[in-house]
Amino acid sequence: MDQWMIVAAIFGFAPALLLMFTTFDKYTYPKVERPFFDDRKLFLLFTIGLMIGVIVAVLESPFPKNEIIIIILFALAQAGLMLVIMNLPRFQRRLDTTFYGTALGLGIGATMAFGQAFKLFGASGENTILDFVLVAMISVQLVALNGAIGGTIGIGCAAGLPWKFFAQAVLLQMICSLLMLPLYWGLEWFGIIGLVAATAFSLFTYYRLRKTMIPDIVDEAIWRMGKASKVKKV
Repeated sequence: MDQWMIVAAIFGFAPALLLMFTTFDKYTYPKVERPFFDDRKLFLLFTIGLMIGVIVAVLESPFPKNEIIIIILFALAQAGLMLVIMNLPRFQRRLDTTFYGTALGLGIGATMAFGQAFKLFGASGENTILDFVLVAMISVQLVALNGAIGGTIGIGCAAGLPWKFFAQAVLLQMICSLLMLPLYWGLEWFGIIGLVAATAFSLFTYYRLRKTMIPDIVDEAIWRMGKASKVKKV
């Protein structure tokens, strides 16, 4: 097996698995007696995301990434595909859809990051430390951003507001892609600044999902269940 394929796999899958563990750990056994999601479904959605990521990466490759219309179309298509899956009747208005949407997005991001890393490593005969740093940022960006997009759409479907959160997810994708434009235009240092900004933005969006959005919808669901049990007792 090509050594760069192994390296690219590490760059793609390590961030996704790390984010999965740190995000879902406190919502499942043994941290809680009754897990908020089914582990089998979670990894099934992650696996589906891996397959979708391959398809998205293949479809994206022939198109230039430095054109606004392409950015808009792919933001709509990618988020739209997640919405189609997460808005299926079996996932609508269910708390666990939040976690499945996040897993789906992380899976998509993992294979997209793997493909991008393998392409960039293979394009250069000798990879420098700077190349590794740039590829690492791109990989983390793709994983975190897609995880945030999937989680946002999952929350929307869980809350019964799919289109509102779909619009938010598309906006996240477009902002990150616009920040990357200087790099695609070959503006050297401006491109690196844009890459750093896009990576920081992606990490912030995932941090917001993990620290604020998921706890908020979980707390609301717990409150509703507690309120319903009180009503039954009365």
